[in-house]
Amino acid sequence: MNKVAKEIDEYKRGKTKEEIAEKYGLNPNEIVSLASNENSYGPPPKAIQAIKENAGRVYRYPSPKDAERIRREIAQKTKLKPENVVLGTGSDGIMESLMKMYIEPGDQVIIPTPTFSYYTLLTKIYKAKPKHIQRNQNYSLPKNISNEINQDTKIIFICSPNNPTGNTVTTEKLKQILKQDILVVLDEAYIEFADQTHAPLVKQHDNLVVLRTFSKAYGLAGLRIGYALTNPKITNKYKAVSPPFPLAIPSIEAAIAALNDKEHHKKTIKNNQRERKRLQKEIPLKTYPSKGNYVFIDTSPIKATKITKKLMKKGVIVRDCTPIPGCKDTHIRITVGTPKENTKTIQAIKKITKK
Repeated sequence: MNKVAKEIDEYKRGKTKEEIAEKYGLNPNEIVSLASNENSYGPPPKAIQAIKENAGRVYRYPSPKDAERIRREIAQKTKLKPENVVLGTGSDGIMESLMKMYIEPGDQVIIPTPTFSYYTLLTKIYKAKPKHIQRNQNYSLPKNISNEINQDTKIIFICSPNNPTGNTVTTEKLKQILKQDILVVLDEAYIEFADQTHAPLVKQHDNLVVLRTFSKAYGLAGLRIGYALTNPKITNKYKAVSPPFPLAIPSIEAAIAALNDKEHHKKTIKNNQRERKRLQKEIPLKTYPSKGNYVFIDTSPIKATKITKKLMKKGVIVRDCTPIPGCKDTHIRITVGTPKENTKTIQAIKKITKK
């Protein structure tokens, strides 16, 4: 085992219903799981049907035609071309291939914090140096962030909407960063819930990669389907370093079906926007504006670890953000659930904060 593997910590995922049910003696069917930003309304019916119809094909590897079909569907959705699309086992799989392409040991990776902690973990795995830049008080990117870039900087990760804070990056700020001679990885995992995308900029900037996923708005987290939008120069080399079969046949068919299940997608976005506003209004704690399917909250004066534990005992799982660089020990994140799940969550928080 190498030195890096010995020293890094495992990615801290959200707790599952099964774990909390066993720990606190609860009925798993009555537990609300709002820690991992999954789609609380489930997968599209058309995607489920596609999985069933293609289950018998799993003894074969996906063909080049299968991959080309999903790239064409994604290109049509994003108003780009198939040569602008690459595929991966979740967006984290795409990030790993990008690290193979751009990072040498000792290189620097800029990570504005707080943000998705996997960027830091991946940087360390590839023996690069993460440089954490604290975001502004409202969690926007610092005005002088470009000044932090030096000859060792190879990549900057920008999440928009940012996880866990929910805010987006402005076009002006992004274009300022794109002027630098580094790879800009823009993670738009939650973009379907927002009202702005920067994907069209890949036509003008050959150092931009826009990450997307089917895990959030499309409700297919368990299938691990990711894609990225970028220029053909990057896509060609990406194919050389990425695994030969990044997506399984059922995943490809489910993703295509999900893109075409517009009724379910529209319902998901509409319900999320309504329930997100409700959580922000009714939770008796400080909440921040959000464009994602989650709400970032300051639990002061109660510590985040304490309130998340009390919520778990009541059958409500939320994310304690304390371990995330740049977060305070009073920050939590709550996924927007169904009306019933949100009601239970709001009531539980009100009971805890009254004591």
